[in-house]
Amino acid sequence: MNIGNILNKLDDRLGIWIFKNNNIFSYNLFSYFYEKNIINPHSDLIENYKKKGFYKGPKIKLNLIEKLKDLIKNQDIKKNTENFALFKWNKDLKEILEKIILNDLSKTILQLQEYYNAKIILTHARIQRNFGFEKKELDEKFSDNFHNDRWLFTYIKLFINLEDIDLDKGPTHIIPRDKSSDFVNVANYKSRKNYKNINYKQTYINTGNIGETLIFNSSICLHKAGNPNINQTRDMLMLQFSAIPSENNKSLEIDKLNIKIDEAALGEGDNLSYKHSRPYGFYTTLKLYKRFKKNLDYIKNIN
Repeated sequence: MNIGNILNKLDDRLGIWIFKNNNIFSYNLFSYFYEKNIINPHSDLIENYKKKGFYKGPKIKLNLIEKLKDLIKNQDIKKNTENFALFKWNKDLKEILEKIILNDLSKTILQLQEYYNAKIILTHARIQRNFGFEKKELDEKFSDNFHNDRWLFTYIKLFINLEDIDLDKGPTHIIPRDKSSDFVNVANYKSRKNYKNINYKQTYINTGNIGETLIFNSSICLHKAGNPNINQTRDMLMLQFSAIPSENNKSLEIDKLNIKIDEAALGEGDNLSYKHSRPYGFYTTLKLYKRFKKNLDYIKNIN
């Protein structure tokens, strides 16, 4: 085994041993120092987002949700081998997405920019339908075992209910961040395919009404997609954002909303999220952290 493989194995194992989650050690280390040195300690999000790793966001206007649902209802979709299907974006759907982001979510994005001391961009948007199936133990279809998304702390997910979601619909399950260590111990968690499938009472289950939103950090919260009952489905609009360092300090206006919808964010792939929130290797991750820190020093100097 070469030195690269050894380092990769250590990066994988040390995450669960030291930080008590399923993310890799180097990304956890990035998160630790980002929270210690860069986030705004006076942000309103400290008590919920930092402590728990998630919070309920604003409700989206129902007329926008209904328009979106009307546009997708005639699309011919088929579930894939992972038991979900993605709807196709078009011009009309993109216009609705722009209204949701620039109007209903504008305050939320500004709060996140203040918290991260960085600009927030949209890296991926998908309209997804999960299909129910008969789950056997820890067999997995669509991320329905507890895991962390192996991204940086600067990667943010926002879920929008496109229908009323109850337990039959397979809502998302999240282990609150401050309960992560306890869950890992109680469930004897080793990996997403090696843990006791227990009914952990502190799990947050994202049930809710149509139009309700949830913002959560999937890199630091163990979570899983719920499995809808047989013959049931769950429809969600899922938005993924990334905090990014500025290439030019003049564009560091984190008190202003400047979200643009890149066409690359509307494809099936997640290339923008990979570009901004999934660096390869310790050195690249360190360089990215230093860029965020340089931005923060600039912000402090001008204030």
